[in-house]
Amino acid sequence: MKNAQWIWKDHQLQTNDYAIFYKKIIINETVNGAFIKISAHNHFKLFINDQRVNGFVSPASSAASKVKYFLEYDIKKYLKEGENKIMIHVLYLGGAGQNYEDFFPGMICEFEINLHENKMHVISDLSWRYFDKIPYQLNMPFQQQRKITPVEFYDATIALDEKNLKPVMLSQINDKAPKLVKQMIPDGAIHETICPKFIQYKDGISVFDIGQIMTGFVKFDLKGYAGLTINIRYSEDLEDNFVKYNVANEFSDTYMDKYKMKGETLETYKHDFTYKSFRYFQIEGYPTKVDESMVTGLFTSTGVDLVGHLASNSYPIINELFTMFKNTQLNNIQGMLTDCPHREQAQYLGDSFLQSEAISYNIKHNIDLIHKVLFDFKYSMLDDHTFPFVAPGNVNEEFGLKIPEYDLYFYKLWEKLIELTNDSTYIDLYKDTAKKLLDKKLELLDEQGLILKNKEWHISDWPYPEVNQDSKHLTVENLLTLEALKIYGDLVDAPEYKAIYKQLKEAIRKHLVKDGLLADGSLKNDFHQGVNALGLEYNIFNSDEIEKVITFIKSKRFGSSVILSRSVVKIMFKYGELDFAFKYLFGFEKGWKVMRDKGYKTFWEGFDDIESHSHAWNGHPVKFIQKYVLGIHFDKKDNSKVTIRPNLPSFMDDIEGKVVCKHGLISLKVKKTDNHYKIIYNIPNGMHAFIDGNSDDILKTGSSYESIIKIT
Repeated sequence: MKNAQWIWKDHQLQTNDYAIFYKKIIINETVNGAFIKISAHNHFKLFINDQRVNGFVSPASSAASKVKYFLEYDIKKYLKEGENKIMIHVLYLGGAGQNYEDFFPGMICEFEINLHENKMHVISDLSWRYFDKIPYQLNMPFQQQRKITPVEFYDATIALDEKNLKPVMLSQINDKAPKLVKQMIPDGAIHETICPKFIQYKDGISVFDIGQIMTGFVKFDLKGYAGLTINIRYSEDLEDNFVKYNVANEFSDTYMDKYKMKGETLETYKHDFTYKSFRYFQIEGYPTKVDESMVTGLFTSTGVDLVGHLASNSYPIINELFTMFKNTQLNNIQGMLTDCPHREQAQYLGDSFLQSEAISYNIKHNIDLIHKVLFDFKYSMLDDHTFPFVAPGNVNEEFGLKIPEYDLYFYKLWEKLIELTNDSTYIDLYKDTAKKLLDKKLELLDEQGLILKNKEWHISDWPYPEVNQDSKHLTVENLLTLEALKIYGDLVDAPEYKAIYKQLKEAIRKHLVKDGLLADGSLKNDFHQGVNALGLEYNIFNSDEIEKVITFIKSKRFGSSVILSRSVVKIMFKYGELDFAFKYLFGFEKGWKVMRDKGYKTFWEGFDDIESHSHAWNGHPVKFIQKYVLGIHFDKKDNSKVTIRPNLPSFMDDIEGKVVCKHGLISLKVKKTDNHYKIIYNIPNGMHAFIDGNSDDILKTGSSYESIIKIT
């Protein structure tokens, strides 16, 4: 978009502001091809000749003052010879909310139209116009405490009139000139259309149940009553059979949208400028009962292809686990990897890393999603070479938190991206950011050779953790720094950081390992299940100490919260403690079975029924079952190599699944018979697959084949 300019309607900054831009294009020849590149701050809807072109909530959020994502669409089918009307609706949020940068409002676009004999270029500039009167009501309140999405009040009685067009102005974005980058993740898309269940009609309110927590929108088809305003209110909870006034565990009397009717025989609308997430909704203010046939739930978020699979006939709770995983992942990918799809819609490094575990095995767009997290944080790095607690986001007094441990998950995501791609381009892209962050962390090394705890908010485990964080040195922070040193030293081949790695490991063993176990910190004798699992994962223990550590972990039963539960689950599967691993998932008073039994069909934020009931970071067990039980192990240094090593527990006779790989999808069915595994597999061409690490036992690629593996 070399010559295009950012435009806006005026320079008066408002909160939750809208503009509708307009231009006529006259085409005198046959259109052979046409494309548009377009962006806006914050989001746009593109209409050509009254047909909507783009997906939902576009573009994805970014560190807008430095980088703005644009999208590109093939628009040939929307154009015609003669007059063509272009309308672009734009929402500017403002309000200093948590999950975006305020920056300045604006829209930029460039059309390239290939005609029979000529080419047309149309750009956003001062020749465009905007409508002075529009149906969107300005300055509506936010729906959440974190000020992330506005109440959308659409007044259908206000028609767009070309007599009310006014000249645009240049946006202040032009002065800042953020880098325009093509959005790497897909546009928003509808995954499923859901018919809600009617609950009740009382006091002029019709209440409905989607049947699961769902990100997306409510679409209604209602008889119009001129001048009547209705509300569509959302929640994941009910109270006395009405929608509760909350957004997850926070009160909100504004988690709703409003629509003023024109009075047509049938009026159809969906409030789809920003994502809502809910299980229940109600129509308020309509004069009659609203039937189920009049409303639809549109399950909508980033249009990723979730193509992985996991199931078992002999242990069917796995099937339900995977259904919960799918629902939760699709809820929580909203232009970024979001922690909570309604209350925050924010991208944290720690949450994103946990979410990325199962994404890497199950979603085709795994590379793009992980790349975007790193990209967003790279361009959100603060002047002191640390990260804000979420990115993108407004950094201010209200949202100026820092989480030292979470910064260090940048390296784990970076490592995962390299493993998925084997592409050194990503090393070069992020090595400077990684070095700045690591050097800043190493400033906290003290005379004992450990990282000192600073004054920021520390999260060794979350939520409601039982790790003791009162020490001068925190074990989890030191372990994550150790792992960051290893990753950076290996990826960049930096001997000086490899040397610091050895020194820090020695200091951890000297000051934090006590009687063969890791203490929570240097000044305490508290020993946490998850801290020791993390230490085992990061190879802090000697070989003769491992058995004691595993015994200790098992003795604590369900002793970790979500973040460190990942290490517990992984370690138990990795070391063949299958009975305990599955008991940890489904056999204690807390865990994934409890989430299933409550009927939300999604994973929760924690293991207690008191917070968000859709939080994607709890999906990591799916990946570990696919890896350690189904048995699909990728080579870290060559992702075209995979080892098939099934390992079923005594109570499971079969398992099947599909996993995303470099060249497509690996499909595997495993059946236990006597002392053998019978496997039916499909390995994509281009992959090199082996049985249990035996390089002489190479599996065929292409169509389905069968093989027998002896159980050892």
